[in-house]
Amino acid sequence: MQQINMVQRHVKLLESLHQHDPNSYQHSLRVATILWKFGKFLNIPKEKLAGLYKLGLLHDIGKLFTDKEVLTKKGKLTDLEYNHIKDHSLNGYKLLKKEGYPQLLLHGVLYHHENYDGSGYPSQISGDNIPWNAQMLRIVDSFDAMTNMRSYKKAFPLEWSINQLNKLRGVWYEPSLVTHFITMVENTDSGHLSDSKKVDDYNRE
Repeated sequence: MQQINMVQRHVKLLESLHQHDPNSYQHSLRVATILWKFGKFLNIPKEKLAGLYKLGLLHDIGKLFTDKEVLTKKGKLTDLEYNHIKDHSLNGYKLLKKEGYPQLLLHGVLYHHENYDGSGYPSQISGDNIPWNAQMLRIVDSFDAMTNMRSYKKAFPLEWSINQLNKLRGVWYEPSLVTHFITMVENTDSGHLSDSKKVDDYNRE
């Protein structure tokens, strides 16, 4: 019964995100699938893969508290608007904590915009102080944002996106994880990377 209730909570939260911002909802579905595949590529134990998938689904749930006008704005954000968007990681953490989600997932949501060099948000933690799942999510989240169109940007080519990951290796991203992620991407048909049908086990982004 507890498992059923948790699934119902997932569905309810995602339905709310879909209604509030369809782009964030679709982004979350893609991120969940890629994050799951990344975990499988790294031979992460099966019992942890489900947690990674849930983290991908819920990492941007805090955007429920972000104004729609800001999320869909086509022009450059003001400092106030950007700070409003940055609140989504903390807001998501608070919401999911009230819902009773486990600490590992909560920390993944809270810290998925922390950078390896300490320049991220909300806590400016760095290196191995960033939870492992948040380090993985940081890469996947950025990659999906770069390779898909948004209201405020075009989709960038795969090669350009990979170059950006390499440029920010050790700055935004944990270096060895970047190497593994790029290897996975280069050995996967890019058209199927975020295809959920392949899952056979269970800056403004």
